[in-house]
Amino acid sequence: MAEHFLERNDGIYVIHLNYDKTDNRVENLKWATKREKELHQFNNPNWEKIVEKRGEKIGKLNEGKVRIIKRQLKNEKNRINRIAKRFGVSDTQIHRIKKGENWSRVTEY
Repeated sequence: MAEHFLERNDGIYVIHLNYDKTDNRVENLKWATKREKELHQFNNPNWEKIVEKRGEKIGKLNEGKVRIIKRQLKNEKNRINRIAKRFGVSDTQIHRIKKGENWSRVTEY
């Protein structure tokens, strides 16, 4: 729609001004640069929910796996590098889970 009805200017991305991607009316569309697109995205009133939902679907770890990792970290015999290899993530990721920097909302049962 934007390609046919809007002047392109500098932008290579099309943004939906009201954040509704199903609303493709010309007055709701605008060409934007990458930076403009990012700023618009971060101003989305539902941004926190979107990020949270994305986090559940992206990555090698989920809450269940993190619970297992946290249980294994309690055992002094388990080394971080072995846990990381077992779950296909970096040693740094396991270390951050251990310190509570990542996945702090997940509690071990």
